[in-house]
Amino acid sequence: MEKMWINNIYNTIKYYSDMNILSDAWLGSNKESSSCFDEDVSLLFDSFCFDDFINEVRNKDISKDLLWYLIEFRNMLDSYNKPESNLPLDILNDPKWLEIVNKAKEVIEHWDIPNL
Repeated sequence: MEKMWINNIYNTIKYYSDMNILSDAWLGSNKESSSCFDEDVSLLFDSFCFDDFINEVRNKDISKDLLWYLIEFRNMLDSYNKPESNLPLDILNDPKWLEIVNKAKEVIEHWDIPNL
């Protein structure tokens, strides 16, 4: 598996796991790395092919725990319904979003993919 792909997935999930970084990016506090919810989801699923990544690691020597956390994180993120306001602060304060952030933390805690 390509090391850059692994690093991109890892770093993106790590980004999702840090509310301070998300807040800075989504609320415009950090002018050098501003972003938004839709851009970040597109980056993970479209640019970094997160579904393909999960399918690829299914056949690799990783823990069943990590695979479970990856799939749970993916499912939670994929099924997340943003608040109608679509405002970054409303997303960041949404209890369902906080569950996704916590799941991202669990993925990082269980990360055992070699070559990182």
